[in-house]
Amino acid sequence: MGAAQPLGCADIACLRALPVAKLLAVHNVFAFPAFGTRVLPISPQVAQSTGRMHRVPTMVGSTHDEATLFVALIWPAQVPESAYRDTVASLYGQELAGRIVARYPVNGNGDARDELATVLTDHSWACPTHDTRRLLGRTTTVSGYEFADRDMPMIFPGLPEFPGGYKAYHASELPLLFDFGVPLTPGQQKLSDYMIAAWGRFARTGDPGWRADVQSLAAGDVRPADFVKDHKCGFWGSM
Repeated sequence: MGAAQPLGCADIACLRALPVAKLLAVHNVFAFPAFGTRVLPISPQVAQSTGRMHRVPTMVGSTHDEATLFVALIWPAQVPESAYRDTVASLYGQELAGRIVARYPVNGNGDARDELATVLTDHSWACPTHDTRRLLGRTTTVSGYEFADRDMPMIFPGLPEFPGGYKAYHASELPLLFDFGVPLTPGQQKLSDYMIAAWGRFARTGDPGWRADVQSLAAGDVRPADFVKDHKCGFWGSM
């Protein structure tokens, strides 16, 4: 409830009594769902880890390059490769920075933002997604996917140039599932048809139609993903 203290609240009842306008002004600090209610009586993390949940088929996925979007928002200007280690240290501490930089070396393009995006994608998105699939798999059937089409149109306006492009950025799969009005290549349209059929089948039957632990989804390249190796989850688990 630390995020509620600036609002003068110490519990959920107090927050519920506040006007919506006051909550909207600080909504970004509430990053986790509120629980302790009839709908959500316990923490979702506790529910998942103890099996106190409805055991229904679940689909869990991410995009291959989740963090490119966020790195561009945090560092809109070039990050020189000479500043890469210090930037990593500012995120993970000096003790771990050396190990991370050694595992994710710069590529020589002069801008370290693409390396930072890969680090943050693996640590903050991909490997936690893998851990969630593994946790849920103890109690229910889990279908995993990774959207990996690196040529999707950008749906967020006004973003700066990014080294190597935004690739399969956060939310880049949405135009293939919903009508965003963005141009798609014939291959992407075919992938869209595949995904809509898979999502619909999952909603009806609990089975999207693939047997892989994680299905990689890209135009002209739908196949099982070597997810843990690709995102260095063993490395992050050792950290």
